[in-house]
Amino acid sequence: MADNKKGESKRFKLKITVYSAPKGCSLGFKEGDSWLITNRTPGGMCLSAYASMVPQIRTLRMGGGGNRDYCRVCCPDPRYCVVYEIKKIGTIPVETSLKNKKTASG
Repeated sequence: MADNKKGESKRFKLKITVYSAPKGCSLGFKEGDSWLITNRTPGGMCLSAYASMVPQIRTLRMGGGGNRDYCRVCCPDPRYCVVYEIKKIGTIPVETSLKNKKTASG
């Protein structure tokens, strides 16, 4: 993720979608169900599934993941094989200028 000349970098908007659920889901999620990612846990999403996605969410949101715009994560519940797709759907400009950062005086 490279900074541009104005001191801005990009963060990415993300969307989580149930990619497949061949054995169903204990919460009734089905293929195509989706949630937009903000700075909070998406309403109605399974907390265990979301917790297993946090590292990938942070990586994609900050521009990591190489050339990939998505990744897939399996639900941690061993009774089901719900696969979620986390996908970049846009950008959010973020100010990174040093003049906006507070520093401690010593």
